[in-house]
Amino acid sequence: MSGFTDYYDVLGVKPRCHHRLIEEAYWVRARDLQSIPTRESVQALALLNEAYEVLGSAHKRLAYDRQRAGALKSDGAAGSRRGLFAALFGVFGKREHAA
Repeated sequence: MSGFTDYYDVLGVKPRCHHRLIEEAYWVRARDLQSIPTRESVQALALLNEAYEVLGSAHKRLAYDRQRAGALKSDGAAGSRRGLFAALFGVFGKREHAA
């Protein structure tokens, strides 16, 4: 899956886990990354925040799961970050509403 970041792997949880486990995993990993600030830990924390923003919201998580399933099937062709953010937030940050 080239170009696709699996947020479940970032948080260290399984895709079918309960939302409370996602929150718990986020706080444990965030605390560990903040204990020793380095360039790598700052980058990892940014990715962790991104993963939690998506998986911590039921609506965004559902859209992400659909995008992830497409990326798994096509080996990354549908799973680019740009495609993911367009699915989650719409083009240029505005959600597209189906008519």
